[in-house]
Amino acid sequence: MRPLILAAVASTLALPATAQGFFTWPSNRITVTQRAGNACQPSILSVSGAPGARYLQIQVNAPVDGSFTATLEVNWRQGNEVLSYRGGQNLPRGTGSMSVSGPALPANLAGSTIEVSVVYCAVYPRGAPPPGGIM
Repeated sequence: MRPLILAAVASTLALPATAQGFFTWPSNRITVTQRAGNACQPSILSVSGAPGARYLQIQVNAPVDGSFTATLEVNWRQGNEVLSYRGGQNLPRGTGSMSVSGPALPANLAGSTIEVSVVYCAVYPRGAPPPGGIM
């Protein structure tokens, strides 16, 4: 019985990261563009996605006193293929995770790159309610 368990563990470890769930792009595969005139310019800490998922998770941070609302446009590229995603969210503490939605990610994410554009960013002081539905 033990050899069978060891073989299952070994075969699972041999699978690429995309076959095991979320794929996280390394920082050298992510480019970020900040739109001039935005009230804040959040840092993009990481981008993750899973094959077949129709969204990407983006970890962001903005050193603001209060909260901020941002809208992001993201392009996933691999060779000549480009998939576009968009989403916006308010982060009450200036850091957290945002989702952008779009078409299903392909099965093979290895070798792809991510382009993130911060198209809108506004800061709200502590206690001020942010507007709803910004996208």
